[in-house]
Amino acid sequence: MRILNHLFAGVLVLAFSSALAAQVSFEKVEIRTGFGQAREGDKGRLAFDAKGIRFIDESWNEFVSIPAGSVTKLYYSSVEGARPGSPLSRPFELLQGKKHFFVVTFAVGDLPAAVEFKLHKSNYEGVLKNAELVTGKTVELPEPEVRVSDATPAPQAPPKEGVLRITSSPELAEVEINNAFNGLTPRGKAVTPGQYSITVSKEGYKQWKREVLVDPGTTLEIHADLLEETASND
Repeated sequence: MRILNHLFAGVLVLAFSSALAAQVSFEKVEIRTGFGQAREGDKGRLAFDAKGIRFIDESWNEFVSIPAGSVTKLYYSSVEGARPGSPLSRPFELLQGKKHFFVVTFAVGDLPAAVEFKLHKSNYEGVLKNAELVTGKTVELPEPEVRVSDATPAPQAPPKEGVLRITSSPELAEVEINNAFNGLTPRGKAVTPGQYSITVSKEGYKQWKREVLVDPGTTLEIHADLLEETASND
């Protein structure tokens, strides 16, 4: 990926024309995924224009530039309080409030890539809307959880959720839960109790897959040791 060092002067007013010629940026964005020169936890802003999506840090360095035409999918997810396994929070620290996460998957030549951003509650909706405008893609949302129907004569409380906490060696591998993309490792996700299919993949490594059972109110720790494609299975 080409890493640019241009300066970006201030927040511009949202005023898109039909050709999306204007620019807009959003502050208080944090990048989780290391890509190019970016490090996990860098804070800054996302900038959108007709060419694509850029991440600019607090020192006005442009670390990541994603051409609009290279974007393959957009994902949004949120979680209450601390995100289990997140490198953004200290171990066992319980943070209050909802956290918003935005993942962009795209292609660098023939190679797939993904970058995840932690968005601020004051601007996450604007980020999602402008990402759709720039890329022409629809933001994919998590599947709604199944709730007990209000029409049930004697509804019972749903079982207490469990947590899947997925790590890998090396980190920043793609996670699929029941064949649906769920971000990059380390990854924590609250789920209803039951059986799940976990797939962990990373370019240059053999795919790792397991069937797991999550009990109510428990945290299931899952670690995937990924083998390089050239490594022996012995």
